Amino acid sequence: MTLSLDSLAAIAEVVGAIAVVLSLIYVGHQVKQNTKALRTQVHETLVGHVFAAEGTLLANADLARIIIKSSSVSESLTPDERLRADKYFTFEFVNWESAYLHYKQGFIEEQVWRRWDISSYPDKEEQGYFEFWAKHRDWYDSSFANHVDRVFINIGYTEAIPEGSRNLENR
Repeated sequence: MTLSLDSLAAIAEVVGAIAVVLSLIYVGHQVKQNTKALRTQVHETLVGHVFAAEGTLLANADLARIIIKSSSVSESLTPDERLRADKYFTFEFVNWESAYLHYKQGFIEEQVWRRWDISSYPDKEEQGYFEFWAKHRDWYDSSFANHVDRVFINIGYTEAIPEGSRNLENR
């Protein structure tokens, strides 16, 4: 039995189509694996940042004292203490913003984001934290700033939120 040129072309076309389908399945699997690895890497990076912040407080008694002092009477901080407290709060808010933006981009899953988000909420007694936000809110991504404003409203602390941002129902 001899195959005509048309028959061979048809067979080659079918084999080519099967190869394309198999290639697409393989690429889909690789993308899924890469996404999983990227999410893991993002999570590990964020955990590292949290441990760095916490480690700084554990290893530096002066900074821990300043953060505690800023929680109740931040106006009594010396300029040096204010600078150190502000740098620490910057680190805290940048970590929170980073997790938020990674979540919005799909690199953090919903249930993981919720844990990150809740763990970032300040206690209502942390006056220095709120004062920092009131002064430096504009440094951050606007959607993150709106998120933080909603969190602060929900925990009953509106003093840190600019007047024009207190009505967040439409955001």
